[in-house]
Amino acid sequence: MLLPFFNDVVGRCSARSGFWPLTVYFPVEMYIVQKKVPKWSMLWVCLQLLSLGCLVITVAAAAGRDHRRPQDKTGGEPIGA
Repeated sequence: MLLPFFNDVVGRCSARSGFWPLTVYFPVEMYIVQKKVPKWSMLWVCLQLLSLGCLVITVAAAAGRDHRRPQDKTGGEPIGA
């Protein structure tokens, strides 16, 4: 019964909570701590900019996903109706 909405569920989960913190923020912060990268060094700034850029992309993907959502629900009937 949830199969027609599978893309919506996967898109919402990945855009909202999955991508940025698990695949970018935590690994970048762990690398900085493990390698003892000094603050405001060129490497530290580049890693922080990478993290910030991925955050912006994730927020834009979540906003785009939510913006498209009401248009998908016009017309059509629920399954089994």
